[in-house]
Formats: sequence, structure tokens, C-alpha cells
Amino acid sequence: MFVGREIEKSKISHFIKNQKSMLVYGLRRVGKTTLITEMLDNSDVDYVYYECEKASEETNVLSFIGVLNEKYSESYGKYDKFEEIIHQFNKHHRDVVIVIDEYSYLKEYYLSSKKPSSNQKALELDSEFQKIIDTTLLFNKLVLCGSSISIMSGLLEYGNPLHGRFD
Repeated sequence: MFVGREIEKSKISHFIKNQKSMLVYGLRRVGKTTLITEMLDNSDVDYVYYECEKASEETNVLSFIGVLNEKYSESYGKYDKFEEIIHQFNKHHRDVVIVIDEYSYLKEYYLSSKKPSSNQKALELDSEFQKIIDTTLLFNKLVLCGSSISIMSGLLEYGNPLHGRFD
């Protein structure tokens, strides 16, 4: 059983019942993932968990599809963007919490790239998740989690497309 963190557990319980999206971030190895998965395991909510790799969106989406195919014994085919696969997922599933852990790894992949378009791609990624929250999720919920404080707290800043979508 998970002991302590009563405030955080209360916020996650509130999210499960009342909110569409949640952002969780903090230093590495402090128990973010354990806290989230323990709370979801001890609820009556179905959830799917995916941990991003430091790789392109296309690579991460392919891995995410593998997780969905395994968990739900379905075949989702091939997609290049999270928005596309989540849109397809919504056609078949309701009341599922989708946990995208280490979102910061995905953004770091683009931010650390030497390509001139990499900063634009990182911003487009946030914009894509803004659209997922605003229009694509429908009957499901989203948790974005990460351990890079600067990247994850940047999602809350006024100029970021995800501003205003999280407590």
C-alpha cells in the first residue's frame, strides 16, 4: 500500500472524478509514476500507461500503439501522430485515463536536435496535445508526466499552447 502524499493523492482522486487533463512533474526518482499508477490501480478506472522514449514522435506513437494493441488485444494499425491514434482509440473506448509519462523525453528529443526546425517541432508537439485535450479526448482523460522541471513547468506558461489546461 502507498503511504503518505495525502495532498497529491487527493488531487489525483479529484482528477479521476472531475477533470479532463492533469500535469504531474518533479525531479527524477521521487515517485511520480508510482503515485499515479498506484492511485489508478486502486480506483475503478481503466487506464493505459506509456513511457516516452527520447525519440521522434513517430517512434513514440509506434511504441504507444504496441502498448494499446497488447492491452486491448486490438490492432490499431500505423499512425504518425498521437492525435491520430488517440482519435482512433476514442472510437472504441470510453472512460480511460491515458498516461503519457516522460513527455519531457519526447520534447527533449526535438529541443536537443541541431536541426533548424527542431524548436518548431517541439512547439507543434505541445500544440498537438492542446488539440487532443480540447477536442480529441472526448470521453477519456489524459495525464502528462515528466521529470524535466523546466520543460514540464514551461507547459504552464502563458505563451505555451497547453497553458490553462492543467491545475
